Amino acid sequence: MMRMGTRRLAPVWVGVAIGILMVAAPIARAGDRQDDAAGGAGVMDELFDEGSVVFGTHCVACHDSAGGDGQAPALSGHPSMGAKDHIVRQVLRGNLEKGMPAFASQLSDRQVAAVATYIRNAWENGYGVVLEADAKRIRAEVKAE
Repeated sequence: MMRMGTRRLAPVWVGVAIGILMVAAPIARAGDRQDDAAGGAGVMDELFDEGSVVFGTHCVACHDSAGGDGQAPALSGHPSMGAKDHIVRQVLRGNLEKGMPAFASQLSDRQVAAVATYIRNAWENGYGVVLEADAKRIRAEVKAE
């Protein structure tokens, strides 16, 4: 009876695992690349930096600077961060049940896009850019509701 040692199987499994990662990683990040490409290479960095300021001015008191649990829900690693339209709606409408005010009257579309980009990419998050056009579109939808 012939016995297969783990030494022979290990290189095969390592190769399979690497192959899976090489295929899966580009698929998982495809949406982010499309968002980044739509906005240009530097737009993500610009919006992230602007969003940091907006967050520090309007959000940090409740959401704390580390994205953890302040008075409001944690933003770091929160599963809703991947839902771009949802995040923009939350910023515009607020969530009165959880004590979050609406910022539609206080923030421009650029500022909404910036803070949404910031929270979707700060801390442990990595969900891509939110463009000003996204914020404008969603603001129109919110007004129409």
